[in-house]
Amino acid sequence: MAPGIDGLPAAERDVDVSGPVARFLGSVSPRVLRRLKLGLLAFEWLPFPWRFSRLDQAAREDFLLHLEKSSLSLHHDLLLMAKLFSTLGYAVTPQVQERIGIEIGCALADGALPEPAGPLGDLEPAGDGEECDVVIVGSGAGGAVAAACLAEEGLDVLVLEAGGHYNRENYPTDHLEAITALYRDAGLTIAAGRPPIPVPVAKVVGGTTVINSGTCFRTPAPVLELWRERFGLDELTEPALEPFFRRVERTLNVAQVPAKLAGRNAAVVRRGAEALGWSGDFLYRNVRGCVGSGVCAFGCPAGAKQHVGITYVSQADAAADVVAEIQAAPVA
Repeated sequence: MAPGIDGLPAAERDVDVSGPVARFLGSVSPRVLRRLKLGLLAFEWLPFPWRFSRLDQAAREDFLLHLEKSSLSLHHDLLLMAKLFSTLGYAVTPQVQERIGIEIGCALADGALPEPAGPLGDLEPAGDGEECDVVIVGSGAGGAVAAACLAEEGLDVLVLEAGGHYNRENYPTDHLEAITALYRDAGLTIAAGRPPIPVPVAKVVGGTTVINSGTCFRTPAPVLELWRERFGLDELTEPALEPFFRRVERTLNVAQVPAKLAGRNAAVVRRGAEALGWSGDFLYRNVRGCVGSGVCAFGCPAGAKQHVGITYVSQADAAADVVAEIQAAPVA
């Protein structure tokens, strides 16, 4: 998968790729591990009557090309699994990160908000249970906002969250450890289709807003029109939604990414779009004092990303005479 070109080390010959993968597999849940084992067994025996591990290099390459060109979704799923494992094990090795210039480290973001107070992530029911007005399952983009709005109206709110409470002080620094700690099913949630696409879904206070890129779009006008035509949602017009969008954007501190943080890749894409006569600009993100750590997918160690665990959960927790509790609720 990584033959060692342009000065990069070759997989397995120069670096240990299987070691990080083995550690990763040792940390996933039994349910996820069973699914992975089935996938690996299928991958191993699919070249029947031969086994993939016993093929020579040329035969392995032919088999992978066969999976790539196949019309069967199973073949594409197996190829994606192989790519994920090989790239995960390769990319996290110190030799590779040093060669491509990855340096992990950052300072505290200017204007970073304090982390939410209160019993977040470790609340245990007392006696026969907890009494409340409303129970909300999930503390992500939907649950946290609902909790804040209801708590501010004076209701006693209980939020159930499958994951733990992490912040800039305790995000895992090892990427594979972060995936198993912060992601549902160790990051192996896949959207079916061709090609299959990995979908980042978190299990942490703040939900997937903790590990996404922070990109913030308003609902496009064509989508609103589709909703009106197909579902009869006639009141969801751009003028009607404008004040609600503004309110959310203020809470999350949504702002356009400055050119110095967008990076050279974005500059190249922008020049290409302009040359083709296409419209384009830097994205809008929910950050406050971003320092460009480049590890958005593993929790912002600078505290710059204004995910709902920092913003809306804090609002709910600080509502007058009301506590929105976050309770760890293990999922089988």
